[in-house]
Amino acid sequence: MPLLAKARTVRGLDRYYSEMPKDGQWRDVPINSFAALICAHLTGNARFSELEQRLRARVKFNDYNPNSAMRTEHLDRLLVYLREQVKPLTD
Repeated sequence: MPLLAKARTVRGLDRYYSEMPKDGQWRDVPINSFAALICAHLTGNARFSELEQRLRARVKFNDYNPNSAMRTEHLDRLLVYLREQVKPLTD
């Protein structure tokens, strides 16, 4: 499938999560996991802050659920880890 072939790399996944090219094969998906933010950080995506804000708005609704991995406290820990420990890809 062409879409899966394009999404087999980190850069391809980043495009999947953050772009809507004219060819219509990609879509602006809702952010349902931290993967979009991780891919954006690894690729140096200029929309990283925008994705962070979109994700932050989404996770605040899960803060009441202690069993959810999509909570603000986990997002904050992930952001610290990404910024301090993870270097973007260089290729």
